Amino acid sequence: MKLQNCRIKSLQDNKSIFGSDSAQQFSTVVIILHRPELYNKKTYSFAGHVIDAEKLIACHVLKQRDGWTGLITWEHDLANNRIWDKQLQLKTT
Repeated sequence: MKLQNCRIKSLQDNKSIFGSDSAQQFSTVVIILHRPELYNKKTYSFAGHVIDAEKLIACHVLKQRDGWTGLITWEHDLANNRIWDKQLQLKTT
């Protein structure tokens, strides 16, 4: 299954993976990792909340056949290969 041509349209609906319907149809879990600071972003917005993007890894669970979907936030120190849960201080937009 080729996934290199997949593009993310929206993280809010079930048709998030464009161009590869079989990847989502036959998968059990679809996860997307995103590091907003690579794009010089200072904050990251999701579901009406603003999150500080410094050292953030946003793990979007787009599909899970047996349960919950949403956002998991991690903090990283990739120079030392460490990743841990990020304690959120949410601000509503």
